[in-house]
Amino acid sequence: MEDNILEIKNLSTSFFTHLGEVKAVRDVSFSVEKGKVLGIVGESGSGKSVTALSCMRILQEPGRIVGGEILFKGEDLGKKSNKEMRAIRGNDISMIFQNPMSSMNAVLRVGDQLTEPLMEHTSISKKDAMKRAAELLSLVQIPDAEKRLRAYPHEFSGGMRQRAMIAMALACDPELLIADEPTTALDVTTQSQIIKLLSDIREKLGMSIILITHDLGVVAEICDSVVVMYGSMIMEEAPVDDIFHNACHPYTLGLLNSIPVVTGDSKNTRLEPIPGTPPNLLQPPPGCPFAPRCAYAMKVCTEKAPQNTQISDNHRSMCWLLHEDAPDNFLKRGNPIVR
Repeated sequence: MEDNILEIKNLSTSFFTHLGEVKAVRDVSFSVEKGKVLGIVGESGSGKSVTALSCMRILQEPGRIVGGEILFKGEDLGKKSNKEMRAIRGNDISMIFQNPMSSMNAVLRVGDQLTEPLMEHTSISKKDAMKRAAELLSLVQIPDAEKRLRAYPHEFSGGMRQRAMIAMALACDPELLIADEPTTALDVTTQSQIIKLLSDIREKLGMSIILITHDLGVVAEICDSVVVMYGSMIMEEAPVDDIFHNACHPYTLGLLNSIPVVTGDSKNTRLEPIPGTPPNLLQPPPGCPFAPRCAYAMKVCTEKAPQNTQISDNHRSMCWLLHEDAPDNFLKRGNPIVR
């Protein structure tokens, strides 16, 4: 579609280790609309970050893309040479990596790290690059921007370092920003500031964002649509309102039910964790990867992977309980009540 800046089609990525093939991403498909924010949520190990690294084509050995297409503005990034990808990374597509504490080079000044993408992708002079770097620090609300350019990363707080990482990603005005858990290791107040900053920048620059997170509160605040991943596959995809008010996959419901609820009578309310552990991706189960942990699992769930059921135009879910022949499917009886 012309409205989509990124389309992932049947992407599969594996890590070939001495123990065997770890199938980290399996047959994943989704799209990102221009100017919209897509959230990718799921437990650790569900394939979120590997999907992002595959899109950027910065997987390290022994990781390899083994199938599918990554279409950015209609062009397949999988067919690009390394030289062509270097021209795209940091210019058309940028990424904010996990953990701001270790993502910056400790021995280089912040200004030098901010000017690097500018010097790489444009013909700008060093003086003008430093001026642009100061503007970027001001954009991400770091005070005394020109003075801060001469500082080293260890002289920044965690929140300031994350803002500097965002400034670096925005240096060349990318059309797509991939933010991989940008609020990790930050306190709650700073997390809120970072999310608001991303939202403000999206509105100001009109760029698209892929936000990878396990925090559904962050998703509710900034995302337009959501992809729920588990066991290296997509369990559900829907507009953000549908995820919170009409979730149709037991895993999505489990994530929602595990969110603490603060109400007048919540003092003695127990959290509802999802029992069990994620699947072994060296030997993925033949059926639904969530079946061993699912309270609604049927025999077919453990034997054969379900197909996607289209709930509405923009809402799909991969669950046998949604099949028209299911004895008591979610759509017939209404979804279980989510707190």
